[in-house]
Amino acid sequence: MRVFSWCDADSSSYSVRQRLVTSPTAPFLPISSALVPLYEFGCRRCGARFEALTPPTDAPPCPNCGAAAPRRLFSPISGPLKFGLRGAAARRSDALRRVREERRLEERSRRRDERGQEGQSAKRRRDSSG
Repeated sequence: MRVFSWCDADSSSYSVRQRLVTSPTAPFLPISSALVPLYEFGCRRCGARFEALTPPTDAPPCPNCGAAAPRRLFSPISGPLKFGLRGAAARRSDALRRVREERRLEERSRRRDERGQEGQSAKRRRDSSG
């Protein structure tokens, strides 16, 4: 089962809805108390930071001092994804790759030379016997 969230633009506010997908034609359901997002809050009185599962329109009291209406903070979901190696590990990997590629090319040229020599000696044998 998958849960999709989206916002519908109303006249002055946004209503968040979620759709529980069990089939392609599943109905759109309003957000319930069991399916609420996690928000980060900062207390204006004591400066504490905390997270709470709450509907988009509500703000829970501060767990430290009990002050009502803390401010909702912006918290990014995650930083940008960085694939691959960085720094010294990347340089070491590149050097190993270069060495491996050089060996592969040397082996390839050696085999080519051997095949060429085998082909020439076989040709000489045919020419001398005939």
